[in-house]
Amino acid sequence: MKQLDNGVFTFNQVITTNKKKNFATYLTWRPYKKSMMGIAVLMLLLFSQQTVYSQIIVESGSASADFGTDADAQAGVTRYIYDLNGVLQPSNAHPASDDWFENGPTGGAPARGVIDVSGPGPTGNNTYLSGMSQPAFSEIEGKLWLDAVYLRDPNWAGQNKDFSIFKGNSNKNADNPATWQIITGSNPQKNDLIDIMGHLRRDGVTVQDDLWAFIGASTRSSDGSSYIDFELYRSDLTYNPVTNTLSGFGPNGGHTAWQFTNNPSWTTTQLGDVIISLNFENGGTNIIGHIYAWVKPSELPGGSIIAANALIPNTFEWKFAIGGNGQPIFESGDGANGYGYAEIELNGGNETVAYASINAGNVQAGPWGTVFGPQASQTNVYNQESFVEFGLNLTGIGLDQSTIGGGECGALFGGVIIKTRSSASFTSELKDLAGPFPFGDLEEVSVTIEGEDIPCGSTDPITLTAVTATNCNGCTFAWYDGDPADPNSNLLGEESTLEVSEPGTYWVVVTAPGIGGPGTGCSSQDDILVDQLDPETLVVSCPSEPVTVSCTDDINAAFTAWLADFSVSGGGGTVTQTYTVDGGDPIDFDLFPQDIVAPSDVCAGGSVTVVLSASDECLQSDSCSSTFTLSPDTTDPTASNPAPINVQCIEDVPAPDITVVTDEDDNCDAGVVVAWEGDQSDGNTCAEVITRTYSVTDACLNQILVYQTITVDDTTDPTASNPAPINVQCIEDVPAP
Repeated sequence: MKQLDNGVFTFNQVITTNKKKNFATYLTWRPYKKSMMGIAVLMLLLFSQQTVYSQIIVESGSASADFGTDADAQAGVTRYIYDLNGVLQPSNAHPASDDWFENGPTGGAPARGVIDVSGPGPTGNNTYLSGMSQPAFSEIEGKLWLDAVYLRDPNWAGQNKDFSIFKGNSNKNADNPATWQIITGSNPQKNDLIDIMGHLRRDGVTVQDDLWAFIGASTRSSDGSSYIDFELYRSDLTYNPVTNTLSGFGPNGGHTAWQFTNNPSWTTTQLGDVIISLNFENGGTNIIGHIYAWVKPSELPGGSIIAANALIPNTFEWKFAIGGNGQPIFESGDGANGYGYAEIELNGGNETVAYASINAGNVQAGPWGTVFGPQASQTNVYNQESFVEFGLNLTGIGLDQSTIGGGECGALFGGVIIKTRSSASFTSELKDLAGPFPFGDLEEVSVTIEGEDIPCGSTDPITLTAVTATNCNGCTFAWYDGDPADPNSNLLGEESTLEVSEPGTYWVVVTAPGIGGPGTGCSSQDDILVDQLDPETLVVSCPSEPVTVSCTDDINAAFTAWLADFSVSGGGGTVTQTYTVDGGDPIDFDLFPQDIVAPSDVCAGGSVTVVLSASDECLQSDSCSSTFTLSPDTTDPTASNPAPINVQCIEDVPAPDITVVTDEDDNCDAGVVVAWEGDQSDGNTCAEVITRTYSVTDACLNQILVYQTITVDDTTDPTASNPAPINVQCIEDVPAP
């Protein structure tokens, strides 16, 4: 080993993996360098009882998958990346590398910031959360961006309080998290987490490309050593800051356990929780890293960790670490029910899978700045040795969920918790907690169709909308009239919406960009049954009662009012209406009521019977009828008997005169005809009564007779002269009369 210029002995072990080669361990001496910005970051191998086992975290900085794991937050510049000889690379060595932010002088395409900085940023001593600057599954410069998050954690400087710190010394990494005691309060300054960042991307644009996770964290102090854990949960953890309680734990001792099968070969059947434990010793100049997987030894193939290791083939990415005492490095804690964290190590190869770095000098923070120091002062830089970054090739170490047949675009993790510890021991007292926050909890594009049923008979199309659970920028859509897997299905459209006019079942397939299309797990489909809505009930209405009028009524007005009471309402689609009159041919509704006229023969009367029938496009039909009747004029006219006439002699009887009939009238105002019908004597002589008859007839031949009495009564005595006197002498001489 080599003694460096500060008297510290360091040695670094480069661990790589390649499934085609046997496990190999490369030891390289890396001199302890200084730069203008500060002390170079070196990776040390952890020794346990004089036995060296294979570490996963082996490099001090990288630009893997075009993302800078370099203890710097700005895109387009890399600060602390060293080659295998420990030589610091220039800051412009990776000008295309993305990072958390791009507000520096070298920011902008092709190097981009992954954090969405469009929001207002943190205010006060409050939690602030921001997501990725691009939609999930965006293809940017040949890389597939999946998720990113920025979290500002409250601090406990001065009178400030953090609502999620660990109470006392009873909280350990290997405990069931349900047993943790979390309070609102404060801890030592060096354990106070401030800014937390996370990013997931693929080193390419397909699910076959390596999946990388990048995590950054800053603390409020760079005094002394610091110990940080990045814990990745499969379940969706949540934290209630009011009650200081976590919820949403996994089913296996508060976590989700890794599960494997050895039939016929070693296969991961369930991904479990993972913890990445970083120890920044000597003020951060030495970084020692470990990765642990949550398991239950007795449930592993073989029934123990050692037995399981013997079954793991060299083709599998990792195996369980064995300490210098020949025992597995496994820790279980309170409430874990036999489950716990087992350290894992690479199983061979020559590909580096993990990097860690701490800023050896001040580096620019994001556009919101950060807080640092005893008073949590606002500053625009991350002070030397207060900002750490970690990068892990999840595919390279077998932590990519797509490797076990899950949906390649489905959820990668449920949530993340960042914790600080009091010492280098994995089981030391936990101090601060940031999170949990969602990280890689991606929907598998997940599409649903929104739309309504078609009103029966409607000719207007309805719109179906494909709604994705995530902001699927660049997604493609394909609509079908049958199951997309059926080759006989027809492609109907390729937009996010589809207009349809016919009932039926419609399918949509949505595919994330840059993935490869249906069948890769990065597409989702949904179907919807578009039914025909029940129409409004078709109602045909006619006058409720037959209408009868006479010549004394306003026939036309009554007829018009009667017709107005015929109506059709409701129905679906086009409603056809048919009028028939007295059983005749149907009448065009557009001509109605011009083709229907009222009866007009007041003498004979008459009726009109109208049948209204209606049907719609929804197979509804209805009809009704009503009759309009004009009653015949059977009412006699009226008139007064003429005044009687009295004469003395028959010769005085006047000739008939119809004008003597008075007050004649007709109910229909049609006028009357008066005629002399004759005289009839009663046969008497003195006085003789003659009855003169007149007829009064209306236009409908309704007739009455009126009578005039003529009385011939000679009441005048006749006149004569007295005869000449006769003189005789004897009675006998009196002449006969």
